[in-house]
Amino acid sequence: MWLGGDKLTQADAEAAKMIKGHSPNPDTHPSLFFWCSIATKFTPEVMAQWPAAECPMPKGASKPKEVAAATAKKDDDIDEDELFADDGTEPVKLVA
Repeated sequence: MWLGGDKLTQADAEAAKMIKGHSPNPDTHPSLFFWCSIATKFTPEVMAQWPAAECPMPKGASKPKEVAAATAKKDDDIDEDELFADDGTEPVKLVA
């Protein structure tokens, strides 16, 4: 049920932080929806107590915070004509 097996781990905590604010569709991804509805309810203090584990990522995928940091611009550097331009990054793929 959990990413690291039968107990909550730091893999679940990291994935919960990545998916926060993005609700999976229960019709197309019922297991992910169930996991998300439980794993995201814990406070950061409780999540910090979970044992260590690596969050599984698909080969070639980037973690959202790394993608955001790599493509971040200062507000004054944004060119309104480039809002929808290709920035050369791959879309983030979430692990189900």
